[in-house]
Amino acid sequence: MAKRKRFAPNRPPGLPSWLDKVWDDFEWSARENRRAVKAERAAWLRKVNQKWTEQDAIIKADAKRLRQERIAECIRQNHIDRVELAVMAFEEKYLATEKADREECQRVFGAEAERLRNQMQAELRSLSPSPETLARVKKIDSDVARSNARAERQELMRRGVLRGRR
Repeated sequence: MAKRKRFAPNRPPGLPSWLDKVWDDFEWSARENRRAVKAERAAWLRKVNQKWTEQDAIIKADAKRLRQERIAECIRQNHIDRVELAVMAFEEKYLATEKADREECQRVFGAEAERLRNQMQAELRSLSPSPETLARVKKIDSDVARSNARAERQELMRRGVLRGRR
């Protein structure tokens, strides 16, 4: 058995024969100083931990900024939605009021037109009407009927039941 070299580690049992033959021919470096290795590793870990801390701070700041932007966008969208809901409620209220007012006006106007028509016919009956007066009354009646038909048609067109002229 050859003389063991200075820094060579002990020969482990069960080496293959080819490795056993050349074991002593290997160049072995001096053993490392464990304290120096430990200090070097500690310095490396400090440097790595410092970089990790810096990267972590950047990531946290970025996440905080993104979260704040999302919250601001949600608040902005919430305000927009509230305004839209208020506008929709106002429009519904306005349209309901407008419809009620239109119906009331049509009812009042219809009653007044009927009252005037009846009054006119009563006065005409009390007088002895001439043929020209009867023709004029007939024309007025047809104009009123045409006006009522036109108003009814416009109402149906507004509701979408009818389309325009064909």
